[in-house]
Amino acid sequence: MARVSFDSFKIEDDGESAVLIRVVNSAVHNLGIQSIGPDSGNPYNEKRYIGQQNETFELTSTAIESLIDTISLLTGKCVVDGTTEVGLELFGQSHDPCGTGGRTAGSTHMKILAEHSHLLITGIQGNAGEDAIATVRAILLTDGTNPPSSAVFNVALPSSPIIDEAFTIGRPQVASTLFARDAVKSVALDTGLDLEVVTDVASIFPSVVIVRKVVPTLRIVVDDISVADTLLGEGMVACTLANSFFTYAKRLANGGIHPAASTVHIKVTFEGSAYLNDKFNASGRNVGTSEIVVEMTEPASGVPLTPTTGVAITI
Repeated sequence: MARVSFDSFKIEDDGESAVLIRVVNSAVHNLGIQSIGPDSGNPYNEKRYIGQQNETFELTSTAIESLIDTISLLTGKCVVDGTTEVGLELFGQSHDPCGTGGRTAGSTHMKILAEHSHLLITGIQGNAGEDAIATVRAILLTDGTNPPSSAVFNVALPSSPIIDEAFTIGRPQVASTLFARDAVKSVALDTGLDLEVVTDVASIFPSVVIVRKVVPTLRIVVDDISVADTLLGEGMVACTLANSFFTYAKRLANGGIHPAASTVHIKVTFEGSAYLNDKFNASGRNVGTSEIVVEMTEPASGVPLTPTTGVAITI
C-alpha cells in the first residue's frame, strides 16, 4: 500500500543549479496514452494498442520568480540529464497513519524521474488580493531507448525546498496609462507557445519538441470603464517595451507585501497591440468591468516581452 501526497518538484538541468519547489498548488503526472485499434464491423472492439504515449507533468505554483528565472516565458526550457544532473524529479510523501505527522520515515517515499523533457510556463493568472499562479507543463521525452519516466518508492525526501515564495498582481501600465490600484481586478498572461511534439518511428514515445510559433497574449480586467474607454475606445493602441508593463508584488512572510522600493518584485515589459474585448460586462449587483486584450508582437529589436526579477515597482 502506498498512499502519497505531493512533496516537491525539482528541476536539475546539466550545468545549472538545481531548483527545488514545494509551493505547488497542484501536480499531475499524465501518461498521455492514446489507445488505437482496428475498426471493424464487429459490435465490440477486439484488439487495442498504444498508438502514442505523450507523458506530461502539469503543475501550478506560486513560485513565479524561481520559475521565470529558470524557464524562458517565450521558448520554454530543454532539460536533459548530464554527468551529475538528473533532469526533472517529482517527489511524494508516503503516508503512515501511525507515523510522525502521519508520514513514513526514512527512504520510503515516491520519486518520479524524467531525464529528458521540454519544460514551459503556459501562463500566469492573478486576481486582486489573491496569489498569482503560474501553470507549468513538462513534456516528457525518450532518450531513444528508455521510456520518458520511471517511478520508485524507496527514496528520502530532498531538503531545503522553496516554501515561502508568493506574489500578487501589481499595477499594469498599457501604452503609458498606469491603472489605479483599486481599478485592477485581474491580470492573465498566456505565453502562447505553439509546439509540435514529434514521436519517433517504430516507437510510441516522443523524443523532440519543435517550437512552431510564440504568440503571447495579456488580458487585464479593470472596473474603471471610463479610463479603459479613453485609452482604447473602439480601436487598437500600440504598446511598446518603453511604455507598457505588468508587475507582481512579492508577499512578505508573516506580513503583507514588501515595500514597493524593495528590489524583490517582478516587472514584465511588453510590446503589442491593445484593444477592448468586453467594453462593459456586468451582472446583477456587481460592478461592471472592461477587459483589455494585448496581442504581443515582435519589436524592431528584441522580443515581445521581457521579465525582470528582483526589482522595485510602483504599487
